[in-house]
Amino acid sequence: LPFAYRDGRDKYDGIMRCLREAHVDCDLRIIREALNVEQFRQSLSTPVAGAICGTVGCFDENRRDIALLGECLGLCQRRKVPLVGLDWPQETFRRQKLHRCSFFNIDSERIGELAAQTLSEAGNYVVHGFVGFAPSCVWSRSRGAFFARELRRQERYAIRIFKGEPQTDAVGLQAWLQALPKPAGVFAANDYTADFVLKACARCGLHVPDDLAVLGVDDDPVFCVHTRPTLSSIHPDFEEMGYLAAQELLRLVAGRSAGVRQVVAGE
Repeated sequence: LPFAYRDGRDKYDGIMRCLREAHVDCDLRIIREALNVEQFRQSLSTPVAGAICGTVGCFDENRRDIALLGECLGLCQRRKVPLVGLDWPQETFRRQKLHRCSFFNIDSERIGELAAQTLSEAGNYVVHGFVGFAPSCVWSRSRGAFFARELRRQERYAIRIFKGEPQTDAVGLQAWLQALPKPAGVFAANDYTADFVLKACARCGLHVPDDLAVLGVDDDPVFCVHTRPTLSSIHPDFEEMGYLAAQELLRLVAGRSAGVRQVVAGE
């Protein structure tokens, strides 16, 4: 689990709460950073009862991240280690014959809907915009698509999508934000992306929330509390996700679940 962001730390809290409540006495090996195949292989070099594997990555069209996850999944299958994957894309395990695996994902549809409802209730904006993590990022595109769908359901059709990559195209992002009719409500795919939006607003003299309201996802205090202005954000229940993942792993280890099971976690 990567601990650099709130989601990894909250998932870990949920895992530990479940193990305490279940009175499980175990030797827990923790990799506190983004997934690395060699580290994962080393963690399986001695007998392991089961594994929970979170991930950080955009899962883009180059498929590099997906190939990495596939290697880890293959290691567990060959060594018959039960695995619970957190936030793995479906491409990793779809149409594969797997045994004793479960996958938990945050509900992108619900997040997109919540973002649209939150901004709709916050003010009467001339236009709504979406800034994704990267154009090729699968989960980011999903959040943007469901955000736009919910706005159209509300008969709000003035929707703008930023086509660039905010981390590398600061000039393009500033120009896009300046061109939006004001006031505007802007949804960013996560807090990390929203931070780039806030900085771009500051550079080009746009006032938040008067000119633009900005909404992120993850409710990470690194971005939400310590930015100026502070950032509003959707809070997915990552701790509950970790708790449910640990419950599922205990079932897998006990042989009470077989095949592949996918669970979508909500807000």
